[in-house]
Amino acid sequence: MSINFKQPKYILPLIFLPFFFLFFFVYHSGFAKKKTETNQQTGINGTVGEVSPEIKKKVLADKLDAYRNTFKEGDGLTAVNALPARKRVILPTIILIRTRKKRCLIRLTWP
Repeated sequence: MSINFKQPKYILPLIFLPFFFLFFFVYHSGFAKKKTETNQQTGINGTVGEVSPEIKKKVLADKLDAYRNTFKEGDGLTAVNALPARKRVILPTIILIRTRKKRCLIRLTWP
């Protein structure tokens, strides 16, 4: 597979690319806005903002208490409480065999 470089889709970008770079250079050298420099303070900021009075009044709580207070009205199935144990139902083997046969027949007849 050879590329025919005489086709316009290959020649036109090569022609327009230098003009694009020239336009970009002229635009940035003369017409672009000059950025004004702002006077920034040098050194380390020695002051820190004050804590709000509401935060000062609150009592410290650990993460678990905060989590419980946030999700008080849940269904009880959270990471804090253990999940209830499932009841295991033992089906007779005849029912299991019948359901296996039904599944097998459904698989065979399914399009």
